[in-house]
Amino acid sequence: MSLDPKIYIVPVGHGMAAIVNDGEHVIIVDFGVDKYSCLQNSNCTQRINKVLISSVPIINKSRRRIAILTHLDMDHFNILAALLNKFGTTLDELYLPMPPKVPVEPREAIIRCMALIDIIADIKKLPLGSALKTLGERSIEVKFVSRGMRIYLAPRVQMSVLWPPIEFPIPKRYKRKYDELLRRTRKVAEDLINLCEKMAKEMEIVDKFHEKVETYTVLVQRGLFEFKEEEPWERCERNAKDLLSIVRKVSPIDILYKVNPILTKDFIEKTKSLTNTFSMVAGLNTYPDTYKCTFCPLYWLSTTIFTVLLTGNVEPQVQDLLYVLEKPKLRPGLPHAYLLQVPHHGTYLGKYVKHCISKIAWIPLCDSCKYMKKRAMIRKAHCNIKKLNTLWYVWNDNTIIEQIPPP
Repeated sequence: MSLDPKIYIVPVGHGMAAIVNDGEHVIIVDFGVDKYSCLQNSNCTQRINKVLISSVPIINKSRRRIAILTHLDMDHFNILAALLNKFGTTLDELYLPMPPKVPVEPREAIIRCMALIDIIADIKKLPLGSALKTLGERSIEVKFVSRGMRIYLAPRVQMSVLWPPIEFPIPKRYKRKYDELLRRTRKVAEDLINLCEKMAKEMEIVDKFHEKVETYTVLVQRGLFEFKEEEPWERCERNAKDLLSIVRKVSPIDILYKVNPILTKDFIEKTKSLTNTFSMVAGLNTYPDTYKCTFCPLYWLSTTIFTVLLTGNVEPQVQDLLYVLEKPKLRPGLPHAYLLQVPHHGTYLGKYVKHCISKIAWIPLCDSCKYMKKRAMIRKAHCNIKKLNTLWYVWNDNTIIEQIPPP
């Protein structure tokens, strides 16, 4: 029997993780950590271990498990991927964003990135590759989402997708401004395609690379593909602390650095730029009566568009475009979301987030990311955070280390 959904903001430091649970269904929104910053700090590691011990049982005990990835950065899915590999857990559904069909260059570039990373993971027998392979192999259904989709994830939870679109929209009124964004995106995608080809040649995996690209292209064009579950899922009594040992292992990116550090650095920058441009922006809705006693006042949910607004790492220029598209829904003086995830740890603020009135906004950080906190504080002065009741900096000890009251 499903109960009222409860939302957990999981403090994993410099990463992103949230869980929605109603007793039978668990919806996992990202679940990863930056191993190059957080896991180099012993205090962060100990705190994350405590968090995993309390949060992993919620996932494993649920009858139906659904995962949403806002974008394909490793620090947003590596813990989840390690969990699926270590515990033998399966996902019933996996939702991923994918660049639009028009223009074609960004989609082709992302497919080539995933193919290259997955081939390296296969050759070196690494546990973590791209999200499409690592999570897809343990998922019954993998679905790509785009703007306009509304999906019932659970009886009382619905997801509305705002970004990415099927086709890159260019409003005529702002055509000149967004033509520049379109040109930049195409240029980054073309450069990334060439980089993937160069890396494949240097590693002498050109044939495997092209074969994998063709396979992924067909799967992505279908928009939905299924994996057969080779072995039944079994509940395993394993220590959640062991998950971080998998996350710490050598990744495909580490292998690329050894092959050609200069090309790899360029590869990472352009990949992040492209995945951030088409990071998923989605709102989760729950029925108002389920929260009026346990979560927040009925007033907020009766006047909001979303209970939780997920923004991933969406870039400020894309947020400006989203503001144009969503402006009719941004009612003056009324809240747009109860919970708002601030993009990219508080450093990416465009018009859409600035004009989004919410009850609470949260920024995930860790002990190794104090410089991010300072940047977020600076950015706070340039946005409409005054429309918030509180701004949360979520730390690694499962508490709110700083609550900033409205100015």
